[in-house]
Amino acid sequence: MKKRIIACILAIGLALTAAVTYRLSVGLPAMAASSIDEAKAQLSILQSQYEILKKNSQNATEEYEDAKKKYEEAKDNVENAKALKESVDAQIYTLQQEIDAAFQLLEIYESEVTRLEEDIAEKEKQIEEHQGLFVQRLRLNYEDSFTSYLEIVLSSENFSDFLYRLDVVASLLDYDKRVLKELSDAKTALEQMKEEKIALQTGQQKTYESLLEKQPLLESKLEECENALLAYQEAQRLALTAKDETEEAKKAAEAAQAAAQKQIDDAEEELRQKIIAEQERLRLEAEERARKAAEEARKRLEEERKRQEAQSGSSSSGEPASDSGSTTQIPYTPGSIYGIPGDGSYVGGTMMWPTLTSYSKISSYFSYRTNPVTGAAELHNGIDIPCQYGTPIYAANTGTVLIASRHSSYGYYIVIDHGGGICTLYAHNSTLLVSAGDIVGRGQQIAKAGATGVATGNHLHFSVLVSGSFVNPLKGYVSVPS
Repeated sequence: MKKRIIACILAIGLALTAAVTYRLSVGLPAMAASSIDEAKAQLSILQSQYEILKKNSQNATEEYEDAKKKYEEAKDNVENAKALKESVDAQIYTLQQEIDAAFQLLEIYESEVTRLEEDIAEKEKQIEEHQGLFVQRLRLNYEDSFTSYLEIVLSSENFSDFLYRLDVVASLLDYDKRVLKELSDAKTALEQMKEEKIALQTGQQKTYESLLEKQPLLESKLEECENALLAYQEAQRLALTAKDETEEAKKAAEAAQAAAQKQIDDAEEELRQKIIAEQERLRLEAEERARKAAEEARKRLEEERKRQEAQSGSSSSGEPASDSGSTTQIPYTPGSIYGIPGDGSYVGGTMMWPTLTSYSKISSYFSYRTNPVTGAAELHNGIDIPCQYGTPIYAANTGTVLIASRHSSYGYYIVIDHGGGICTLYAHNSTLLVSAGDIVGRGQQIAKAGATGVATGNHLHFSVLVSGSFVNPLKGYVSVPS
């Protein structure tokens, strides 16, 4: 866990080092990068470092989620252990009540046994006394024999006395039988008391043995539950620590990623400003070259006019129908496309149809023809696409607007640089929607079709230039609607 945190800190340090390096090379006004290429190289380094930090951030997030999940599982385990312990506690409480009741029963057994022992002792004493009397009676009877009873009866003086004496003898005999029976009953009761005592002692012993068996088992269960609870609580503590550590690592990685993203944004903004400044410089240079070329063309036309006037002796030869120097060659200045500044690479891909696909007819192809204005044979350096006034005109591909101006024969026209020395020209527009220096995307509307500078009806004149020379747009440069 600590290794991961250290890795994140190192990543942050790497990002900060990159930031310092970048600022020293391109960020400080006094030590700015000398070119857009250097700024691009620095941006590429920052982006590579950002991808590393982004991966670190993703790993830290995954580890945090895993630690969080384990922490939740540990929490559930602790709750389960607590529930189990509560269940065992309830069992122990129930058993404790049973044990208490058993001990009370043992006390009752003990009390009853003591009472029985006292009763038995008393009964044995009574038996001993009765037995003594009985033995004494037996001895008297044996010594006197049965004749003594007869003598008592026969020595009566009269019948009444006889009956009386007979009753006395009968009573004596009955008493002897009763004493014998009482002695027998006492012995029987004594035997029952002894048996009851033995039964009580047996029950007492079984209850005690049951307690001896149950109590250690529940005590073991309780100890087991307490140990499990302690283990789960320790696991929860470790899981919580891991969760906190991974959360800190996640925050550190996210902070490093955010810092790297901020550096990239700053670098991209600085690069964009450099590109805009470079494009503005190129635009101004292109406008200056165009102005100089137009001035030179005007001077040549003026010189040609004066020469013809001198030869013919006439006062004027009239204005030319068009700026012939511009109709065959558009001044080209290599420019840059946003994202690949200064490397001169073509943005790539076949160009799209520059207007609505419903206007797919071509009225004039890239070929020699008779100029509809001058009547002279010349190369038609593009294709004409008839369309209604105001029809949207689109950029055939991504690029930078080099020219957005008005021409004597093209009317309102636009030239877009697509990199690699490849440009496109859109002529005979009624409205221009972009300016020189603008960056346009493929399919972005740049103008509206119109009849300016056209003598043959509304149409879009579309040309492709390679290194400043016109080429046939239909030779693999533009995709024509079917």
